[in-house]
Amino acid sequence: MTREMVIIGIGSNIDPEHHITSALNYLRSHGLDLEVSPWYRSPAIGLPAGAEDFLNLAVRLRRPWPRSLGDLKQLLGEMEVMHCRTRTLDGRWTSRTLDLDLLLAGDTIAPTLRLPHPDLVRYAHVAVPVADLIGEHTHPELGCAFTELAARLDTTALRKVEAPT
Repeated sequence: MTREMVIIGIGSNIDPEHHITSALNYLRSHGLDLEVSPWYRSPAIGLPAGAEDFLNLAVRLRRPWPRSLGDLKQLLGEMEVMHCRTRTLDGRWTSRTLDLDLLLAGDTIAPTLRLPHPDLVRYAHVAVPVADLIGEHTHPELGCAFTELAARLDTTALRKVEAPT
């Protein structure tokens, strides 16, 4: 099934420039044409003091995703494993080499796939890059523009940074 306006969130706080650039290259090597948001630096929310800051961004697939959303989530999970992403058994948040989340797939509402992703309304480091890409589009459940969602969140610790070249 084809999906319009697929948005993926990308983050890392372990050698983030390397892992994020590698992820973008990997997605492109799979034939995906990407529109990339600005990059943002933010504190490591929910991690112990002293944890490195995260770099976060979002990408929009410029062409519809031609397979199932489950296939896309599997591809993202495989990329995390390739980058040695570790997860705790108890679900605690830890530093990450690579964190890839399917955030949005058009107007799809699928709780089992966490679509739209709940972090879009919780965290500025997720909402702001998405608003940069598709600001005037509306959230499929809430009916308000992504720029409005981003404006409701605390962005004081979020800093736009230059993407590595």
